[in-house]
Amino acid sequence: MEETPSPEANGGGMKLQEAINALHNLQAKVNNMEQEREHHETKS
Repeated sequence: MEETPSPEANGGGMKLQEAINALHNLQAKVNNMEQEREHHETKS
């Protein structure tokens, strides 16, 4: 689990590509959570 970025990545010296990758990873996590929530709610 790499939840905590390294200090140098936290200091604003993050490359654009790294920021984009982090954004995509976060979006994927959100999508997964929303899908799981829908599966739990829609049990008819």
